[in-house]
Amino acid sequence: MAFTDKYPLLLLHVNLDGTPFPVWRRLIVRTGTSMRELHHMIQAIMPWTTSHLYEFTFVKKSSPEEIRIADSELWEEDLPVENDDRLFYVEDVFKAIGDHAIYTYDIGDYWVHKISLVGIHHDPFLYPVVPCIVGGEGQCPPEDCGGIHGYRDLLEIISNKHHPEYSSMLEWLSGMRWKKGKMKIEKLQGLLNNYKTPMWQQYMNEDL
Repeated sequence: MAFTDKYPLLLLHVNLDGTPFPVWRRLIVRTGTSMRELHHMIQAIMPWTTSHLYEFTFVKKSSPEEIRIADSELWEEDLPVENDDRLFYVEDVFKAIGDHAIYTYDIGDYWVHKISLVGIHHDPFLYPVVPCIVGGEGQCPPEDCGGIHGYRDLLEIISNKHHPEYSSMLEWLSGMRWKKGKMKIEKLQGLLNNYKTPMWQQYMNEDL
């Protein structure tokens, strides 16, 4: 029996490392989902804006060598085409409970996410809509804020109305359409429902 028949749904825990408060999501995906698709799903549920380079890294149990996959066209000569993330599927990376991968988004700001396989569901009809976000905590940092250290500085500035950069930072954040608050799972699910449209438009005419 094929993996996709026996284990149709995977529960992934996505944790953003280093934030001053917990930021994590739990995502249900089907086997047969490419790692390129998973990239776009994570962009939707954090949410990020798909504006920067990214990569996945993981280690196969059969070999200690770290495998790096991403969009080979964006990385050009720095990543061979056989490491393109359209050629890898979630079941290639997450085979057993506890398996994990690192997803790094924005190589400058360096947002590091640890993705762990925490559940396998045998019933393909357990969730009426897949992919779906089934849990989470914490507001995602705003794009281009300077990584973890820049984000800590940002939070300090906007918490003090007397800070000399308070007004300019609020103005910048408004332009980024970001505000501090709790994660809203319904809003993120709405973004996830629409993730296929930009991805399909971006890659529909591409061939490896």
